[in-house]
Amino acid sequence: MMEIASRHPKYIASQKLIEELRIKIQSKKFRKYFSISEVIFFIESIKEVATICNLTFLIDICRDSKDNYLLAIAKDAKAGFLITGNKDLFVIKQFEITSILTLTEFLSHLSKI
Repeated sequence: MMEIASRHPKYIASQKLIEELRIKIQSKKFRKYFSISEVIFFIESIKEVATICNLTFLIDICRDSKDNYLLAIAKDAKAGFLITGNKDLFVIKQFEITSILTLTEFLSHLSKI
C-alpha cells in the first residue's frame, strides 16, 4: 500500500495490488498466521480505507519486472512512501519522491512525527 506524503496519511492501492495481497496472504507460507476469515477481513479493510487508483505510468526499472506496477502506483499517487516487504524494491530505496520502506521502518518514521 502506498501512503501519500501529507500531514494526514492517505492510502493508495490498485486492483492488481489487492489481488496480489489476497493471493500471497492465502499462500501456504502465510496460512499458519492467518485464517481465511482474517484474510477476507484484511482485504475488505484495505478496500475501505484505500483509494483505488488506475495506473497511468509505465515503469521499467525493477529487477523483477512484475514489481514495476508498484512504482507506477507510487508515481501516479505522488506517494511519499511505498511500504513493502519486497527485497527487489529495497535495492531502489528511493523512487522519485517515494521512499521505499519496510513496515517497521515506516512505523519508526511515524513515531518520530
